[in-house]
Order: sequence, then structure tokens, then C-alpha cells
Amino acid sequence: MKDAPSTKRKTWLLSSKKRWVDPSCSGNRNNAMVGTDRSSHSSAEIWRWTLTKSATAPCFVRDVHEMQESGSREHDFFWLNKVPCRTVKLLGVIVGVQTYEKRVVYTLDDGTSTIDCVHRPEPPPAPLSPAKPKSTSKGKEKSNPYIRPPSPKADKKERIVLLPEPLAPVAGVGATVRVIGRVLTKHNSRQIQADHIDICLSANDEIHHWSQVLALHKEKYSQSGPFLIPVSTISAASPEEAPSITQELHSSNYTPQTPSRRLVVPHSTPSTVSSVSGSSPVKSEYEDQTQPRLRHPSRLHSRDLNLNTFRIYVKHYMDNAPAPAVDLHNCLVCGPSEYCPHFDSSSSATAGLRQHSFHIPTTPMNSSALNDIGVGEKTPRTSMAGNRGEDATPRAPRYGVLPEQSERQKLCGFTMSYLRRVPELRLMARRTVEAEAKRRRHQERHDAKQSASRSTQLRRRPENVVGDSRREELRGDRKRSGGGEPVGRKMKRLFSVTILKLYEEGSIVLWDGPVRPFSSLRYGSQSGPNQSQAIWKSTSAASMALSAISTAHSASIGAVGGDDVDGDVDDRDSDLSDVPLNEEAYVPVTPGLLAEYVEAAIKTLMERSSRELQPSRSTCKQLSAAYRPRAVATPGPTTEEIVRFLRRGDEMWAKVGEWAIEDALQLLRKEGRAWDIGQGRWELCL
Repeated sequence: MKDAPSTKRKTWLLSSKKRWVDPSCSGNRNNAMVGTDRSSHSSAEIWRWTLTKSATAPCFVRDVHEMQESGSREHDFFWLNKVPCRTVKLLGVIVGVQTYEKRVVYTLDDGTSTIDCVHRPEPPPAPLSPAKPKSTSKGKEKSNPYIRPPSPKADKKERIVLLPEPLAPVAGVGATVRVIGRVLTKHNSRQIQADHIDICLSANDEIHHWSQVLALHKEKYSQSGPFLIPVSTISAASPEEAPSITQELHSSNYTPQTPSRRLVVPHSTPSTVSSVSGSSPVKSEYEDQTQPRLRHPSRLHSRDLNLNTFRIYVKHYMDNAPAPAVDLHNCLVCGPSEYCPHFDSSSSATAGLRQHSFHIPTTPMNSSALNDIGVGEKTPRTSMAGNRGEDATPRAPRYGVLPEQSERQKLCGFTMSYLRRVPELRLMARRTVEAEAKRRRHQERHDAKQSASRSTQLRRRPENVVGDSRREELRGDRKRSGGGEPVGRKMKRLFSVTILKLYEEGSIVLWDGPVRPFSSLRYGSQSGPNQSQAIWKSTSAASMALSAISTAHSASIGAVGGDDVDGDVDDRDSDLSDVPLNEEAYVPVTPGLLAEYVEAAIKTLMERSSRELQPSRSTCKQLSAAYRPRAVATPGPTTEEIVRFLRRGDEMWAKVGEWAIEDALQLLRKEGRAWDIGQGRWELCL
């Protein structure tokens, strides 16, 4: 009967076995009371559990038609006797296939009843339209008298209409398939929104499915007592992705497990980026897969050098700057080096990024006191660790691989003194100041010409007198407009205004953690060809110019605490002033940095709202157990509530925007740590 069903037979099967929903199974107030009596949990808690993988119920098609709705409009799930479910697993024979434009409807028959399973596969790629041949003949040329011109009817016949390809069914009529999907009620009947359809290759799959469902009906579905959510089988996956996750359930003996959080694969190091040739305009194949790169500051046009462009470049450098080497220690005795005997090994890895590992006393001290801090002339002794035998427990190297750190521990702040010593930003700041001064001189000259033409005094003067007065006027205008101010002071003001603008718009925040050492500019090879090409689109000529600039300013970059203020020193080196003590540091606002704070904010807000909704203990003691109010599951906060909480709780996030919180929430959703429950509210995953 199942080998080759005809059209008439298939119609007879559909008319005889198709089930309609009994009015007693539809959701109403009475059924809502019955659903709540079946379990001690609230309707919201049961609905959340039905979104997990462990809530997938293997059953018959007859069970799907006999399920009772929860009776709640907000939480749509069904009761399979004493067990709530939302996603089912069926196994049967396909007795009908209907293909539409965007979906395929399979009619499944397992011997107990039939049901329609709606599957929406991925649409096939659209066919490419044929390229039109480019006409090379000019309109003014004469047509060839020996060639017949094309008629408009022939053009209409040659038009090709590209129709989308029809969807290909997963299986045909007569195939035994396993369907996993969500139960829906449509047109007084039940329907399955299939997430996965798998063809059964073994004839024993149907027998195993029947034996499993009969055992579940006997042991689980018909259990005595109220339903309790199994704590050990609650999945930590995102509930929003639960229907698609059920596609992985191929075998019937599937045991749900708590999946671990997905690890985020870090981007490859910038050193792997292929170099860009200056003569070839073709982009690198690896360019689209790595971090974005901007045009090198030395290649920008004068019209593009302004405050907004400089602000974009500073933010781009703070976002994509290579991390400083952790094993570099800026010791006051040894200087920046890979190994320093005065470095405190008990401190954390991030503390080693500080400028000083210890403080040298300014007052005279005896040799014993100097030996205590590790600066004295004490005779070096062999350490006990070096005398361990081969059978000793192996230890990790002191300056080897460091343990995994959080996103906050990996960050190092940027100070304004550090940014002013970056060769690319320093070059762009000088060019921006000079371009702005040039535009201002042009404007002043234009205004002077217009004022001279509008003047009504036509008295002629000697040429030398006119020239001297003109020079005096230009000098006065230049002094009034700040033309006599040193370029270095203007560059410093440009950096200050840029950092202030970035802070006001919420792109950067104040940072109280470790800062980037100045030694990384000299030893970190941040201005080398590999690191430069990882951030900027530089050519070979630009790289040579940058290396020349770095060599010319190496003395000013290396001397962190020095300041050349003599009159004989060039202004290019005198603008780098002394580094102030306790200088403010900033870090860019990234989703990785905000994710931990947003996750903690969601947890705090949900706990606070649950405490506010819970009644007092004295009131609950006075009431009997039957009349005590049950715990209400409070929904998670919205994006606006999270922004308001962060701004009030910490001055660090006083200027954070909603766009940054949205990016952090999307990152938490991608990693399976939070999910959107609807209406813009977010909750943490279990």
C-alpha cells in the first residue's frame, strides 16, 4: 500500500486519516488552569524550557493532534499528556509533496494519522543575467547597405526571460523520513514547521522509533504527579536558536548535554598580511578578511587634511594598533629589554606593562637596603630552582606563555603623550596644521583683496610705501590669527581637541588600567613595514618616507622624559614635552570590552526587578500555602535600561551610546551568552 500510491489513493488517505483539532484541545481559561495545575513552575519558565534541545519530544502523529494548548497567549507550547513540548520528532512515510515558490509541503503518514510538514529550504542562487554586448559602432557612421538591419520583432523574440528555479524536494513520495520541527495550529488543524528532514536509510529506524515512543508514553508522558523541569538537562544554548539546533538530532538514542561556550577565534596577526605593491592597483586577497586599512597619512591630499579626518585616523589607530609585547620591561636600571632581573615575578602580566617595576630611592641607602630591592652589588648566587633533578615536576617558564586573560586584562590604555609619539599620527598632525594654516592664509589674502577693491580711497602711493604697508598688514593679520605660534603647540592642541571629541561622542572611555609603554614604539616594531602595512595602505615610497621620518625622530621618541627646548633645536623635536605624572589614559569602546559589563548589568537588573516584585516575608507568612503568590519570572532589560544603568553606575561609561551596547549584545548573542526574548528585551542564557 505504501510502495506506489496513486493520486486517487492518496486523496482517500488524506480524507480518511486527516485529523482536525478538537475544540476541547484549544486554549481557553479552563485549559489554562489545568495547564498550571500540571506543574509547579510558572508558564514562562516552562516556555523557556521548551526552547531547549532536551525538550524535543519523540512521538506519533496522533499525539500531535491530541496535544492540548497551554492556554497562554504569550507562551505558546503544548501539553503531551503530562509533559510540555514545543518541538517534536516524527518518523513516517511521505504520501504527498506540494512544491510552492518559497516552501515545500510534505504530507507525512506514520500509521496513526497524517500531518502536513512545511519546510522552507534555502532558495537556489539566482541565475546570472546575460551580459549585453557593448556596441562599438558610432551613431554617426553609415550603416552597411549589404547587411539587413534587425527588425523590432526579432528583438522581442531574442529576449530571454529568466525565471527562478523551482525548489527541489528533499525526498519523494514513498520515502521514509525523520522530521524535527515545531508544532503549529493552523485552520483548525495541526501543522509541523519542519527545521530538518532526514531520509532514513535503514528499515529498522521506524521500529526503533516506535519502541522509543511507546516506552516514553509508559515512563515519562504518563507520569504521576506534577511536571518538574530537569535541572541537569537544561541546555546552555540560546533559546532563540533551539529549533535550528534540533537539526543535529539524527539518532533516536540522543542524550542532551550542556554545550560549552563557543570560543571566538582571534584574528590572525598583522604580520601575515601580504604587502601591497605601489605600482599595482589590485587589492590583496587577504585584505577583505582582515582589519580595515586606511590610506597612509603621507598619501592624503591637502583638501582631506582637516579635524574630522584626523579624528578618524586616531580612532582607527586606537582600534587596530598592535598589542605591545608582554615580555618587555621598562626598567630604570636595565632599560627596555626582554629580561630584567629587577622585575617582580609575583605581579600579574598586565602589571609588567607599567613603566617601572619598582621605585629607586632618592635618599642615600646602605648596601643591605639596596640589596633588598635588587639594585645593590650583592654577589649573585645560583638559585635553588636550577638545581632540581630530572624527576622534578616541570614548571612553566617564568617569562613564557601567560595564562588566558579577559578582554579587560588584555587592554592597554593610550595616553596623549603616547599618541603624539606615533610616527604616522605625528606626520598627519603636522600636515593637518600646515594645511589649515595654508587655507587660512589664502582666505586672509582673499579678504584683503576684497577690502582693497571696496575701498573708496583712490589716492596713489609710491610702490615701496604700498609694499611696506602691505607687509605690516599681513604681519598683523598673521599675529592676530595665531600665525606666529609654533607648529608643535598647534599639533599638541590638535591632539587634545581630537581626544576630547572622541570622548564626547562615546568612541573612547577613560581607563584606569595599564597603559602602553613608550618602549613599545622603539622595540615593538610598530612602525616597521609589516605593522605599518597592517594598519595603513602604504606604498614602497610611503614606507621609505616613513622610515626616514622615524629615523629623524627616534631621539625624540626614545627620550620619553626629555624635552629639547633650546633655541638651536628644530621645532620638529621641541614640541614633545615632558610626560606628566598620572596622565589620563583612554581605550576605544569595543564590543569585547563592553560585553562583560553588559552581561553583569543584565544580571543585576533582573535580580533587582525580581526582588521588587516579590512580596514581603511577613505578608507571605500570614497567608496559607494555597493563597501565597507564586514567583513571577521578570523579563530582561531593554537596551535603554542597560545604557541608563551603566551611565549611573560608573563614570567610565558616562558617554557610552546605545549603538555600542547594541554591538555588545549582538556579540553576547553570537557567543551564546545572551538572547533576545522579544520586544527588545535581553536575558542571559542558562
